[in-house]
Amino acid sequence: MVAAVLVLTACGVPDSGHPVVLRQIAPGGADQPDPSNVHSEPSAPRKDGTAVQSVEGFLLALATTPENSYAAAKNFLSPANQRWAPTGPLRVFSQTAVASVGKPDSGQVRITGSQVGLLNADGTFTPQPATVDVTVQLNRADGLWRIDNPPADVLFRSDFFSQSYVPVPLYFLDPTGQRLVPDIRYLDASTSLSDRWTAAMRLLIAGPSPWLTGAVKTAIPASTRLRGNVIQEDQDVAVDVSSDAALTPQNLVAGMVAQFVWSMKGAVGGVAGGSVQLLVDGRQVTSIGTGATVKQIQNQYDPSAATAHLDPFRIVGGVVQKVLDAPDAPDVPSAVSAATGVRSAAMSIDGGAVAMVRSAAGGRQTLFTGPSAGPLRPVLTAGTVSAPTWEPDHSGALAAVDGREIGYAPMDHPVITAGAPGLAAILGKSGRLVAVRLAPDGVHLALVVSDGSVGQVLVGVFQAGTFSAAVTSLRVISSKLTGATDVAWTGDNALLTIGRRGEVVQNEIVADGSGEQITLAVGLHDVPTQIAAVPNRTLVTSGGYVYQSFQRGWASPDNSHLIPGTGVFYPG
Repeated sequence: MVAAVLVLTACGVPDSGHPVVLRQIAPGGADQPDPSNVHSEPSAPRKDGTAVQSVEGFLLALATTPENSYAAAKNFLSPANQRWAPTGPLRVFSQTAVASVGKPDSGQVRITGSQVGLLNADGTFTPQPATVDVTVQLNRADGLWRIDNPPADVLFRSDFFSQSYVPVPLYFLDPTGQRLVPDIRYLDASTSLSDRWTAAMRLLIAGPSPWLTGAVKTAIPASTRLRGNVIQEDQDVAVDVSSDAALTPQNLVAGMVAQFVWSMKGAVGGVAGGSVQLLVDGRQVTSIGTGATVKQIQNQYDPSAATAHLDPFRIVGGVVQKVLDAPDAPDVPSAVSAATGVRSAAMSIDGGAVAMVRSAAGGRQTLFTGPSAGPLRPVLTAGTVSAPTWEPDHSGALAAVDGREIGYAPMDHPVITAGAPGLAAILGKSGRLVAVRLAPDGVHLALVVSDGSVGQVLVGVFQAGTFSAAVTSLRVISSKLTGATDVAWTGDNALLTIGRRGEVVQNEIVADGSGEQITLAVGLHDVPTQIAAVPNRTLVTSGGYVYQSFQRGWASPDNSHLIPGTGVFYPG
């Protein structure tokens, strides 16, 4: 009881009065599944159908998600296999063919395709390319072909993935405790909204995914439990947690509130237009011990606030300039305003620091870093240095060095090489690391590796201290384009790269590797040398000019005359 009182005091919830009464919903109860995400199930093998048709029906039934214990899929299994209950991750694959082996009446059917990755029990997606080649045996009884030896794992067709699973960003804290870092989970789209939201909160309380463990932290005590389902009343959504939340240290209470509120907002999406209410032991949290209200905490930790109002810069003739000379556009930071011979540049999101790469003697390149007001100091000279990218709080900048290493330049300290387990194997003998781009959260890192032809996009997890830095858990998430040399973050879980597949095309990539969409880059005739993006606004430099992405295609940012530029960047 003492602990409960401490929590209620720390969280600003009155320790007297009546708890808020909430409508409780049993799992699978009153709320209905989201109709926009539900698709019809194939019912059973067709009378006098073929063995191939039964296997195709089985695969379609699996794509209705496992909410009903694969009841639809089991209609395609023989009576001896009705207890089939796969326990491993879902193998998400792009189906190539379903075909008979030998004579059509042999009952042998071969499934082939390319595995994209695995959907794990905690809702995380792991990119894991592999060949799918599975042969199943069917027997015919009463005119129906049924499968006698179903695959050990669930084969889930990738073209149904976005219909069957909803991506939900759960938020954890960066090492400073000042910023939220998204951890994307995929939840069953066929369940009721209440069940889906409740599942999201349980996953949040359980902690970060293995991929991010060690790079992020949670302020939610492990003993915290949900008190019933997450519910919706009018336009508001309420999540009620146990008094174990009292165990949160005072300096992390605001972070805990932010985790719950923003993760719940991510789970709700556009379904509910009201507020998220956090309750502890049935009592609504309105403020915390510091006096900060929940609304103030929500605004303080807004994941999109840092990039919402950033203005871009360009490099033309070796000089940093504004992209558009609008009256309200910020001036070029004084530290680089007079610099010449600039090849690339970057500014931290908080505006506190800048970095630039300039040509040096002997065809080499030098990286300079320092405060935005100057002075800048040379910190690294090498054969090649890629466009730099900053940590959000300007603790340090990163760049690819000589196409083989990742250099980390902490402010006021010597440059160090970031450890990157697995990078050398990915590079091989001919691969070159050509781009490094840190996400606004400061933890997710995107890389581009090129062998002179195909560009591979990788993502990893970045961690740094004053005298050490590491990029871990590297994953190849795309290798579809030739000539791709840069990448940009367009959202929490979204990347953009541009290259060729005959013509110039753009590839919008889900950053966890679960999907990508390649479309013609209308208006671009050359592969861009640099890409810069914030949510809802993307710029590139191509053929010596700056282009912006519009709904109709790529065009000049001011919609009139061409704007020269060989480089472009947003703070970040």
